[in-house]
Amino acid sequence: MKHPWLAIAIPVITGFIPASATPVQISKEAPIQFFLVERVRQGDTDQVNFTPDTEKAILAAIVNAGFNAQSDDETPLISKTTLKYSEMHTQGDTSAEFLGYVHMRSGVDGSMTFKTDKGQKVVLKTDVNEVHWLLDKKQAFAQARKAGAKYALLANVLVEEVHSPGALQRTYNVSLDASLHLAANGRAVRSFSDSLTRMGATASAAAKEAAQYLAKKMAQDMDAN
Repeated sequence: MKHPWLAIAIPVITGFIPASATPVQISKEAPIQFFLVERVRQGDTDQVNFTPDTEKAILAAIVNAGFNAQSDDETPLISKTTLKYSEMHTQGDTSAEFLGYVHMRSGVDGSMTFKTDKGQKVVLKTDVNEVHWLLDKKQAFAQARKAGAKYALLANVLVEEVHSPGALQRTYNVSLDASLHLAANGRAVRSFSDSLTRMGATASAAAKEAAQYLAKKMAQDMDAN
């Protein structure tokens, strides 16, 4: 994932919680495909951050804990609401406007592609940063299976500036919410939620540091089974 732009821990629910009464034993050798959506809250809107810094920090914490995890080259997203778009044709021209849900793929090289439910490439009529994008779970599970992974780890990071009068540096609250699923059927076997406030010169710097710390806690809980 991939364009620039997520102390005191204040957890509401912390730790990897079994998603069922019978916890699934997590093998460190089993492949895990990792997907992340990072958002920066600005006023009433959340903008997706496509830089890879936070993703790399979280993945490193998981791998360093001994898990066989890798991030996907493309993060599948879907618009929360219907959007206006034009379809692209092979000649390069576009059609009249349509209204519908749009799927986006963001690559590690910063590239973005937009498609309909049927896979038709489209051109958005809305600023990509004004769209509320959600992680496309169904597609994430499909990509995890294609990669040969047993698990899909879906994570959301939210970064929000905290008002700190007189502070020399800005303060940010960073939350990490994640769930571990069986790639074969999408069944959730673990969930994790925690947050941390961190001072930093930029939102990106605070997000990277806080997310790495939270990811280490998450990996420890995964290891505890």
